[in-house]
Amino acid sequence: MPNMNRRLTIFLAASSIILLAFFVSSCLSRNAKKVKTTMIVHADNLEIDTLQLTLKINPIINRYKSYYSGIRDNSYYFSFRLDSPMYFNLKDGKNYINGFIEPGDSVEVFYNAINKDESLQFDGKGSEKSKFFNDYLQFAVYKKLREKKPISLTKTFPYDFLLHYSDSLDDLILGNLENIKPQISEGAYYQFRGLIAADRLLNRYSVFSYIDSNKDEINNNGQDIQITDYTKSIRDNLLVFDSNFCDVDAYTQNVYNILFMEYDGMILNYEVTSSLEEKYNYLDRMLPSCFKIPVITMFINRDIKFLNQSEEIEEALKKYYVNSEDSVYRDFIFKRYADATAFKKGVKAPDFHLLNKEGEKVSLETFKGKVVYLDFWYTGCSPCMILFEKIKPVKSYFKANNNVVFLCISIDQEDTWKSSLEKFNIDGYHVFTENLRGRHPVIKDYHVGSFPTTCLIDGDGNIFSASPSRDPDKLKMQIEDALSH
Repeated sequence: MPNMNRRLTIFLAASSIILLAFFVSSCLSRNAKKVKTTMIVHADNLEIDTLQLTLKINPIINRYKSYYSGIRDNSYYFSFRLDSPMYFNLKDGKNYINGFIEPGDSVEVFYNAINKDESLQFDGKGSEKSKFFNDYLQFAVYKKLREKKPISLTKTFPYDFLLHYSDSLDDLILGNLENIKPQISEGAYYQFRGLIAADRLLNRYSVFSYIDSNKDEINNNGQDIQITDYTKSIRDNLLVFDSNFCDVDAYTQNVYNILFMEYDGMILNYEVTSSLEEKYNYLDRMLPSCFKIPVITMFINRDIKFLNQSEEIEEALKKYYVNSEDSVYRDFIFKRYADATAFKKGVKAPDFHLLNKEGEKVSLETFKGKVVYLDFWYTGCSPCMILFEKIKPVKSYFKANNNVVFLCISIDQEDTWKSSLEKFNIDGYHVFTENLRGRHPVIKDYHVGSFPTTCLIDGDGNIFSASPSRDPDKLKMQIEDALSH
């Protein structure tokens, strides 16, 4: 492990020197193109006197810029410089207001904090974009589609039913976008087209996931699922991504979401292993070149916590971040890797304080001398439920061993958590994050970026594996190794 850390230090240092000149020149270039942009917010019945405006510069690498404004003449004033169009978020402590802004815009926002949705209005230069975006959010295609999904199970052509319904909603939104096209820039139009395409991509994937996972119910109802050529064509292209939207963050994020779900399902079905090298090779094959670095960056960002596979991560870092135009992703992911090296096998596991079913405080010290398998989950997480089912044989194998604890940590609200435990009969010692959901410190301390997340701690209170296997036989061996450690 020390040798590996030295290799990484040398690697990071060399890369930083190479990037320095490019980084400085590119920053100067970007700053030279920035244009003054303003926003004035008129809000009634606020409970606080400060508003926060956050610009979403690059959500893929968690780049956000926040501004704050106190009240002046009954309004809030923001002034900043932009070099590209981007989404924004206004927060007053109770309400969230989303919108879209471009360099040179001077937008005014009006709303009443008591009934924000009914009173929200936009005016001024560039306001058409925020109006459209909020109408789009209110339209909520994914919610409408979710309401139709149970109905699809009664149809002879369930895929077609949902696909046609979803596409018809998208067509309505596209029609609204065409209506405002003469009033907005080409850049804004492109971003909105990409946003709609991104949601269509994910919605179509969700249609097949839903019907496929409910085939038994349909068959039990005595139905034969009919598949048309239209359905086949959509299914054949579910993992074909449109390079025209490479510069749309929402589209890139949904490419990641789909490939993540796809590969996770392949692991659970034993079609592939949990090897990072195998996964990155798969991504290499599936991704068009323009999506490759952003999407792989998101995967590595999640995989970084699996430091028992750090050599594979180092190989990926050296393989993918070789071009100067990738520096923004390279800087981000190298820093994330350096920060994460403190969370690895052999280091002291972070302590925590959580409540169990009896309302008692539980900490890591509670399980001193025992091997602890942590499993972070929540009720609506289907991969969490699949993992619970998969490792049942492991829990059964160690059931009589008082030195092994399967600690299930839920981020649900207390009522939801307790009702789920009764409904699903999940084996293990159960605690929850005290109604703080994902804001509880244990989530950050254990690098929980998605669910389920697991961690194995040995009897000395040290991390034994930051990413225990999901294969029951391999997990059993890891726990036995931890017991003998």
